Amino acid sequence: MLLTLLRLIVKQKKVRTAKQRNYRLALFLCLLCSAMIALSFASVPLYDLFCRATGFGGRTQKAIDGLEVEQKIKKIADSQQKIRVRFDANVNAGLDWKFAPAQIEMEVQLGEVYETKYIAKNLSEKTLKGVATYNVTPTKTGAFFHKIQCFCFVEQQLQPQQQVEMKVLFFLDPAIREHEEWGTFDTITLSYSFFPHSD
Repeated sequence: MLLTLLRLIVKQKKVRTAKQRNYRLALFLCLLCSAMIALSFASVPLYDLFCRATGFGGRTQKAIDGLEVEQKIKKIADSQQKIRVRFDANVNAGLDWKFAPAQIEMEVQLGEVYETKYIAKNLSEKTLKGVATYNVTPTKTGAFFHKIQCFCFVEQQLQPQQQVEMKVLFFLDPAIREHEEWGTFDTITLSYSFFPHSD
């Protein structure tokens, strides 16, 4: 009788231990799935932050200080070098927008400020938000491509069927002429990709 009672107690402990292990495993898997989903939503902003910090992937530079821009422009007063800049636009499949450059390319003088426009249209019947990532090719020219004003600095919201023009003010730093690959290319491509953005 005592032996049977002891066996029953041991069996109950094993059942409890197995249930506790299963519960812990289920909790761990739920947390892991939640972390992976959160990371997938954060991947675009995190990649964008990484590229801004390192210049990876042809990330352009943001010119914040007007004085800094003015000084850079003064430095290149003697520069007569020109280069062609092409404009590219892409939209992620999850965003029902039409997005294209107003002009395909332009020839720019090093150090001079230029303005270009992109046109975006919400093709859906609901308000949609988008955020743009950007890069330039050849990738090593990203450090010399400075944007003073750009729609990519903030998220964009378009009402149903709304169409807008989005400005970009930029200049190419004349220091690009000192780059080891200067002379091996005559065109720089500025490319934007819009992704859906949710609060």
